Amino acid sequence: MIAPAPRRRARRPPQGPEPEDFRLHLPPHPSPGGRDLLLALGALGAAAGIFLAGGRISGRLLPDEEGLQVIVEAPPPPKEIKDPPKPIPPAPREKAVPPPLNQPPPPQFGLEKEATEGNGDMAVATGNTLMQKADTVVKPAPPPPPPEPMLLDQEAVPLEKILPKYPEWAEEQGVTSRVLVMVTIDAQGKVMDARIQKSGGKDFDSAALEAARITRYKPYVEKGRPIPVKFVVPYEFVL
Repeated sequence: MIAPAPRRRARRPPQGPEPEDFRLHLPPHPSPGGRDLLLALGALGAAAGIFLAGGRISGRLLPDEEGLQVIVEAPPPPKEIKDPPKPIPPAPREKAVPPPLNQPPPPQFGLEKEATEGNGDMAVATGNTLMQKADTVVKPAPPPPPPEPMLLDQEAVPLEKILPKYPEWAEEQGVTSRVLVMVTIDAQGKVMDARIQKSGGKDFDSAALEAARITRYKPYVEKGRPIPVKFVVPYEFVL
């Protein structure tokens, strides 16, 4: 198989001579010498040293033999590292004071609960009751309470019978009444208390109480010994 022949481009017709204004005329320059090569290598070495040292261009100028100036910036100063704040120490704890050594325990009375198991129904004091110091001063015993007055079924013997005063309005109108007074006397026969047991009216009650309180009685004797008693005294208001 025969390959096709390559196509040829058509050539553009010449456009005529290039205008004189668009031509660039360069002055002749001599070829660089050995001194120029040394200066170029020195500049490259200085740039490489600045790059390796971590510097960068700044406003600082370094003179050169040919009048060239290389701008080199010094590295920034290291930042000041502040010490971290010191932790606040915790407040000291109060130490417990140990008990003194070789001190006997306080005396105790009673038994522990575990020691009473299996004792049956016997009553045993339990717990740890500490012994208390006895009083140095012996207090006198309080006096015994007075005996309760014995209730009599009749009035005691009066030394002088005092009759109550009849209210004037009741006497004028012919009103009658009856009052019962509970009288209490001591061992000497003196009236200790007088209270209304059955009322007969306000004025009649006042007159009966006044007569009961000023009456003196003969001491009541029981088994050869006078004792306080109480009894009911009836007061009759009749015309």
